[in-house]
Amino acid sequence: MFGKNRTAPVPAHGKRSLSIKTEKVSVSISDEVLDSIVDQLEARMLKRSKGKQNAKQPHVRIELDDIAGTPKVFIDGVLHENVQRIDLSWNKFGEGCYQIEMIDDQHKPYGIGQCKSK
Repeated sequence: MFGKNRTAPVPAHGKRSLSIKTEKVSVSISDEVLDSIVDQLEARMLKRSKGKQNAKQPHVRIELDDIAGTPKVFIDGVLHENVQRIDLSWNKFGEGCYQIEMIDDQHKPYGIGQCKSK
């Protein structure tokens, strides 16, 4: 039934044959309308990407590839350089603390931290 290339035979033109007709259609849109559409699409895409980013991204993320290396610290998705010290304590009873100390471009210390105890 099928030839060497394994294709089905094409039906003859008639009652059950498939016919597709295409026509060119031209539409003119003003620049203002087009700009408005593009702006709306960009706003939706930005809103959607922020929603996905915030849903999956933790407030603080610490990457440690080597115990002797400097860990990478991300706060709200932004990499923070010049990390000086990281303290972390946690236990299974719901108590925990973290403190991250860094130095800014003017060599002034700053940091973030949080503690929770029952």
